[in-house]
Amino acid sequence: MRLYILTANWGKGGPGGIAADLYRVAGEEGWECRFAYGRETIPEDVNSYKIGTSITPYIHAAGSMIFDNAGFVTKKSTRNLIEDINNFKPDVINLHNPLGYTMNIGILFDFFKKSALPVVWTIHDVWSITGHCITGMCSHWKEGCGRCPNKKEYPASFIFDRSKKNRIRKCECFSNVPNLRLVSPSKWLANLVSDTFMNQYGIHVIPNGIDLNIFKPIQSEIRSQYNLQNKIILLSVAGVWTKNKGAEYIYQLTKIMDDRFAFVMIGENRDRELKENHRIIHIEHTTNRKQLAQWYTVADLFINPTMGDNFPTVNLESLACGTPVITFDTGGSGEAIGDCGAVIEQGNVNALKEAILADDVRVSEDACILQASNYEKKKRYLEYIRLFQSLSDVNL
Repeated sequence: MRLYILTANWGKGGPGGIAADLYRVAGEEGWECRFAYGRETIPEDVNSYKIGTSITPYIHAAGSMIFDNAGFVTKKSTRNLIEDINNFKPDVINLHNPLGYTMNIGILFDFFKKSALPVVWTIHDVWSITGHCITGMCSHWKEGCGRCPNKKEYPASFIFDRSKKNRIRKCECFSNVPNLRLVSPSKWLANLVSDTFMNQYGIHVIPNGIDLNIFKPIQSEIRSQYNLQNKIILLSVAGVWTKNKGAEYIYQLTKIMDDRFAFVMIGENRDRELKENHRIIHIEHTTNRKQLAQWYTVADLFINPTMGDNFPTVNLESLACGTPVITFDTGGSGEAIGDCGAVIEQGNVNALKEAILADDVRVSEDACILQASNYEKKKRYLEYIRLFQSLSDVNL
């Protein structure tokens, strides 16, 4: 059986990382796979196709920033992509993150409609049902968008606001696609999408998985290295600390928590308030997952004050390293936590403080690891393989 995986980038966490893991798992299960991507460096052993050229993302991003038409640029590179799909002759296509400044969804979905190939679309955010946003921080899309309050958030537009037109285009583009199935990593997003025009498709909930051989308790000298002996370490992690990640609530916590607590933020962050806050240890984004696991292990609590998220894998990684999670009730952020932490009212910094101080959130390391075992990546991604198999069998 032949599987064509299509996404914006290879293996850089998030959708790209999940797609890369699926490529490996499908190959282990005997599928012949091809991986189409737009950005990042890809291993030589991957049967891959690069969408466009090195300047394609910049052309697409420029169009988006001026005309607010993210996803509807770069026509030539998308036509070339379709040619590669036809040459590969897949039994199933698995689509992740069609945004990413790499492809034209209008052309791509027109091809899906005409070819009638089985397509499994893993929706990692709300972009498919909104006129602009990806994070779910705004519900304006329910009225059809227009006058977007978040148009300067990714995918940013600094001049025009075409969110109303984009919402209409997406409804047309994503409707009436034969043999399309949706996968959501969270129940929250599945329920949200089911209440829109996308309810014409079957939707499966398959949570994200993580590598438990990497994310596990790892001892280190971090406490002595950073002079954190006898401190209660509160850790927060994001690839990039954008507005929806909730950094402002960590800054607020530093003002109301006593000196027993040490704050650590990992991830790219250009906030002036971070630079001026001497209570926060800031570590730039690291691709060293062992180092990340060491931080998860040494932390007493993992704090995720997200204001717009689907099913964040950072929560799973923390649990796998034995550390409880406290998160806002945002999207599907609390779905994986179980009894290993707390899910509190979104944006309530006082409730966040109370949860940190509560004794019952500090469950045992073993309990957290057991909870994380439900999200072992191969266990989860074999659910995809069974779905791919069922669709390809029907299409024979």
